[in-house]
Amino acid sequence: MKGNTAGNMKENTISMMADTGSDDIIDRVNDILEMFNTHEVMPDDSKCDHVFAKALSMLMVSLKWSGNKRHLFESLSHTKGREIDLLDILNSVANLGYTSHEITISMSEIDDRLMPCLFIPAKRTNSPLVLLSKNEGIITAFDSRDKKIIEFAAGREKGEGYFFERINQEDLDEERKTQELAGMSWFDIIFSRLNPVVKEIILASFFINIFALAMPLFIMSIYDKVIGAGAIDTLVYLAFGVSIAMISEFTLRIIRSKSVVWLGVRLDNIISNAIFERLLFMKAAYTEGASVSSQISRVKSFESIRKFFTTPAFSVIVEIPFTIILLMAIWLIAGPLVYIPIVAVFLFILMLLYYQSKIRVSMQAAAKASGECQRYGMETFMKINYLHHNGIANSWLQQYKEKLSKASMASFRSNITSSIIESVAHSVTIASGLAVVTFGVHLIWAGEMSMGALVATMILIWRILGPLKTLCSMLPRIEQLRDSIRQINRLTNIETERSSTILKRPIEHLNGDIKLTNVGIRYSMDAEPLFVGLDLDIKAGEIIAITGTNGSGKSSLLKLINGLYRPQTGTVRIDGTNILQMEPIELRNYIAYLPQIPNFFHGSIKDNILLVNPLATEEDVVLALEKSGAMEMIKNLTHGIHTIIRANNPTLPNTFGYTLNLARVFLKSGNILLLDELPNSSLNEKVGKAYKQLIIDSRGKKTVFFASQRDDFLKLADKVILFKPGNRPVTLKSNEFINKYGQD
Repeated sequence: MKGNTAGNMKENTISMMADTGSDDIIDRVNDILEMFNTHEVMPDDSKCDHVFAKALSMLMVSLKWSGNKRHLFESLSHTKGREIDLLDILNSVANLGYTSHEITISMSEIDDRLMPCLFIPAKRTNSPLVLLSKNEGIITAFDSRDKKIIEFAAGREKGEGYFFERINQEDLDEERKTQELAGMSWFDIIFSRLNPVVKEIILASFFINIFALAMPLFIMSIYDKVIGAGAIDTLVYLAFGVSIAMISEFTLRIIRSKSVVWLGVRLDNIISNAIFERLLFMKAAYTEGASVSSQISRVKSFESIRKFFTTPAFSVIVEIPFTIILLMAIWLIAGPLVYIPIVAVFLFILMLLYYQSKIRVSMQAAAKASGECQRYGMETFMKINYLHHNGIANSWLQQYKEKLSKASMASFRSNITSSIIESVAHSVTIASGLAVVTFGVHLIWAGEMSMGALVATMILIWRILGPLKTLCSMLPRIEQLRDSIRQINRLTNIETERSSTILKRPIEHLNGDIKLTNVGIRYSMDAEPLFVGLDLDIKAGEIIAITGTNGSGKSSLLKLINGLYRPQTGTVRIDGTNILQMEPIELRNYIAYLPQIPNFFHGSIKDNILLVNPLATEEDVVLALEKSGAMEMIKNLTHGIHTIIRANNPTLPNTFGYTLNLARVFLKSGNILLLDELPNSSLNEKVGKAYKQLIIDSRGKKTVFFASQRDDFLKLADKVILFKPGNRPVTLKSNEFINKYGQD
């Protein structure tokens, strides 16, 4: 599926089946399957029918999906090397911007307006069907096993129907505005989706507290009715009844524990994915200035949410509202003694309110000091060679000790406050128990209460005050949880470059016409402009050189065209369209960008090169490596292009990194090349020759922007842009520039 072809194909799917048969539809399905097979999305196994891969291919054809093969491939990249299953289809369709709804239904009950849809017959021996249309009880469907379009009468056989609906960005925006007006944060919205599980936990807690009454009532009956009367039969009945209650309580606790753990793990999964997505799609302005250590420290702080919900802490908080049941039980069996736990509860509430702000302040101070200490430690490991080479390890150690002492003192103050809270809570609990015993004895002497009732009351008192005491000891953790939730809400409110699933406007092709009108840029609102008033009108196939002193704006201009930066003034248009109206990530898929510093990930050389063009074949990778000059060295490696490399690999020369970086440009098919400056020493080596040849070969075919300060490279350009600090950029023809500013 490419460009408009995909859209036209999906718009005419049903009519083509009616008018010209199914051959064209099957050809399009085969086209997708060939892509799956080429890039190892499907295992090369003759025993596999690939029924779900075929079903997914037909769904993409029939759903009028407007993306391209790369989008589809990336939505399934996690399935590489294994058979696609139903869950993969649902995940892929979700990644491509569709919601899915599952219903157990017969084909005769499916409305034609719900098609196309996926139908899994109840008999697992039958293949999945993609139901395309329904007319007067006759269904037109795609049989994924035989890979053909069939027609049959809709039967009453039950199966699982999966219905898909395109996510509408406007509806999402409207829903988000409504939720914001209702005062709901991002975390509130996510947590509300888990309400069924929360209700299950609350219901289980209610019955747990009901069954918890069995033991104190059993003991009261033993004291009052069994011991004095010697009623063995009554003891047997009571023991049988309390055993049932205990087993029921145990079962409910197991159910609740599983639900709580599931809730915590599910929240952790959602939050982790959301954070990672935000970091990936966040604008460069938010990420370029942040250190790696601060980002890692921030992500680690979100672990407190998972820890809170997967530990007994959450269960304790859920049980607190049900203390009213236990208070009612005390009132029924001990009368006025109920006022003692009520007073204790109010004391706990007052204590929590009083110490909450103190805990918050001390926790924030401790977190800030600890974060600074962690950042310092991370920087130490990242720059330890520099510290050794320059002999400044000792002074660095002294600075670290100072920060560590501040962090330790802040942690000490926070822990002292927590210890005071725990001590006060313990004292209130003990005092309450002592008061119950003291006043209870007087009630027994007065004949208003039995000995068994006093024992039962003591058990209930511990059940009431125990969770409250635990809550007080967990106050620092609760404050940490609240702080993490606030950070998550702030992070999710930051505008990203795009949603992970919804494409506003898929790009089909870029010719390479670029126009900049009165463009100016600055790094921050209070900083001086890097440059202003840049006007350019570049036709497709032209070569533009960018030169100037370091820090004058050469790299920034390339990032501006690449959509990484936004102009503070003026507009940047590609093929007549303002790039602000394009999806930035989609735009970069059609631009080959060579950064100044190579970046690699742990993996094979092939995998690192394929990052820029996942649909390229191994032959394409080898050709790109040969053009960049990297293949000569790779041939000497034992595993060739499958050799594992990592970031800042000390065993490989720096020049090799530049050749691999350049190979990515050769591999990426695009009509716009943005080439940042290579080190002057590298320009005299093979990578420099390949860099130069790329510029020469692109003349008249691709629009090229490259940064350089060497005249022999500037002569290759049609035009040269000169950046001077504090001055308006100057644009000249290359021969005019050489005559005026050349160094030869």
